[in-house]
Amino acid sequence: FGSMSQERRLHPRAVVRLPAQLGRGKDSWEESLLFDLSAAGAAVHTHEALPLQSEVRLRFRMPLGEDGEPIELTVTTLVVRTGPPEQAAQHYSHVAGLHFLDLRGEAFDRLRAHVWAMVDQQATEHA
Repeated sequence: FGSMSQERRLHPRAVVRLPAQLGRGKDSWEESLLFDLSAAGAAVHTHEALPLQSEVRLRFRMPLGEDGEPIELTVTTLVVRTGPPEQAAQHYSHVAGLHFLDLRGEAFDRLRAHVWAMVDQQATEHA
Protein backbone atom coordinates (compact mmCIF):
# COMPACT_ATOMS: atom_id res chain seq x y z
CA PHE A 1 0.00 0.00 0.00
CA GLY A 2 3.01 2.28 0.21
CA SER A 3 2.94 2.86 -3.53
CA MET A 4 -0.72 3.91 -3.37
CA SER A 5 0.20 7.30 -1.95
CA GLN A 6 2.88 7.83 -4.60
CA GLU A 7 0.65 7.18 -7.61
CA ARG A 8 -0.85 10.02 -9.59
CA ARG A 9 -4.50 10.43 -8.69
CA LEU A 10 -7.41 12.20 -10.33
CA HIS A 11 -8.93 12.95 -6.93
CA PRO A 12 -6.96 14.20 -3.92
CA ARG A 13 -6.75 11.86 -0.93
CA ALA A 14 -7.15 12.84 2.71
CA VAL A 15 -5.80 10.99 5.71
CA VAL A 16 -8.70 10.25 8.06
CA ARG A 17 -9.63 8.03 10.99
CA LEU A 18 -13.33 7.33 10.67
CA PRO A 19 -15.25 4.35 12.04
CA ALA A 20 -16.90 2.50 9.18
CA GLN A 21 -18.84 -0.67 8.45
CA LEU A 22 -18.43 -3.10 5.58
CA GLY A 23 -21.42 -5.02 4.28
CA ARG A 24 -20.87 -8.30 2.49
CA GLY A 25 -24.19 -10.02 3.13
CA LYS A 26 -27.79 -8.92 2.99
CA ASP A 27 -27.90 -7.34 6.45
CA SER A 28 -24.43 -8.23 7.71
CA TRP A 29 -22.14 -5.35 8.71
CA GLU A 30 -18.57 -5.66 10.02
CA GLU A 31 -16.58 -3.02 11.86
CA SER A 32 -13.70 -1.38 9.97
CA LEU A 33 -11.62 1.79 10.12
CA LEU A 34 -11.51 4.15 7.15
CA PHE A 35 -8.04 5.76 6.99
CA ASP A 36 -7.72 7.17 3.47
CA LEU A 37 -10.52 8.91 1.59
CA SER A 38 -11.08 10.49 -1.82
CA ALA A 39 -14.14 11.21 -3.92
CA ALA A 40 -13.37 8.05 -5.92
CA GLY A 41 -12.56 5.55 -3.19
CA ALA A 42 -11.19 4.74 0.22
CA ALA A 43 -8.77 2.53 2.09
CA VAL A 44 -9.93 0.67 5.19
CA HIS A 45 -8.48 -1.52 7.90
CA THR A 46 -10.45 -4.77 8.20
CA HIS A 47 -10.52 -7.85 10.42
CA GLU A 48 -10.55 -10.26 7.47
CA ALA A 49 -9.11 -10.20 3.97
CA LEU A 50 -11.59 -9.15 1.31
CA PRO A 51 -11.48 -10.98 -2.04
CA LEU A 52 -10.09 -8.88 -4.87
CA GLN A 53 -12.72 -7.70 -7.37
CA SER A 54 -15.56 -8.43 -4.93
CA GLU A 55 -18.29 -5.89 -4.23
CA VAL A 56 -18.81 -4.69 -0.66
CA ARG A 57 -20.91 -1.92 0.81
CA LEU A 58 -19.09 0.76 2.79
CA ARG A 59 -21.00 2.82 5.33
CA PHE A 60 -19.40 5.76 7.12
CA ARG A 61 -20.21 9.15 8.54
CA MET A 62 -18.38 12.28 7.47
CA PRO A 63 -17.98 14.71 10.37
CA LEU A 64 -19.74 17.75 8.89
CA GLY A 65 -22.16 18.46 6.11
CA GLU A 66 -22.96 21.88 4.70
CA ASP A 67 -25.59 22.36 7.38
CA GLY A 68 -23.20 21.37 10.18
CA GLU A 69 -24.77 17.92 10.53
CA PRO A 70 -22.86 14.67 9.97
CA ILE A 71 -23.43 13.04 6.59
CA GLU A 72 -23.93 9.29 6.52
CA LEU A 73 -22.98 7.61 3.25
CA THR A 74 -23.51 4.04 2.12
CA VAL A 75 -21.64 3.25 -1.09
CA THR A 76 -21.23 0.11 -3.17
CA THR A 77 -17.52 -0.45 -3.73
CA LEU A 78 -15.18 -2.73 -5.63
CA VAL A 79 -12.18 -4.20 -3.78
CA VAL A 80 -9.19 -3.18 -5.90
CA ARG A 81 -6.30 -3.82 -3.46
CA THR A 82 -5.70 -5.97 -0.41
CA GLY A 83 -2.82 -6.62 1.92
CA PRO A 84 -1.49 -6.47 5.44
CA PRO A 85 -1.43 -3.10 7.23
CA GLU A 86 1.89 -1.26 7.02
CA GLN A 87 1.73 -0.54 10.72
CA ALA A 88 -0.33 -1.73 13.64
CA ALA A 89 -3.88 -0.43 13.43
CA GLN A 90 -5.60 -1.29 16.68
CA HIS A 91 -6.92 -4.83 16.27
CA TYR A 92 -7.19 -4.92 12.47
CA SER A 93 -5.16 -7.43 10.47
CA HIS A 94 -5.86 -6.46 6.83
CA VAL A 95 -6.14 -3.45 4.54
CA ALA A 96 -8.44 -3.06 1.53
CA GLY A 97 -8.49 -0.42 -1.19
CA LEU A 98 -12.03 0.27 -2.33
CA HIS A 99 -13.25 2.01 -5.50
CA PHE A 100 -16.67 3.68 -5.25
CA LEU A 101 -19.11 2.30 -7.84
CA ASP A 102 -22.33 4.21 -7.20
CA LEU A 103 -21.46 7.56 -5.64
CA ARG A 104 -23.03 10.27 -7.79
CA GLY A 105 -24.81 13.59 -7.73
CA GLU A 106 -25.10 15.52 -4.49
CA ALA A 107 -23.44 12.81 -2.38
CA PHE A 108 -20.39 12.84 -4.69
CA ASP A 109 -20.24 16.66 -4.67
CA ARG A 110 -20.46 16.82 -0.88
CA LEU A 111 -17.80 14.14 -0.40
CA ARG A 112 -15.48 15.81 -2.93
CA ALA A 113 -15.88 19.20 -1.20
CA HIS A 114 -15.24 17.60 2.20
CA VAL A 115 -12.10 15.80 1.00
CA TRP A 116 -10.74 18.99 -0.63
CA ALA A 117 -11.28 20.87 2.65
CA MET A 118 -9.45 18.14 4.60
CA VAL A 119 -6.58 18.07 2.09
CA ASP A 120 -6.22 21.87 2.33
CA GLN A 121 -6.29 21.70 6.14
CA GLN A 122 -3.71 18.90 6.24
CA ALA A 123 -1.43 20.79 3.82
CA THR A 124 -1.64 23.89 6.02
CA GLU A 125 -0.85 21.86 9.15
CA HIS A 126 2.25 20.33 7.50
CA ALA A 127 3.52 23.56 5.89
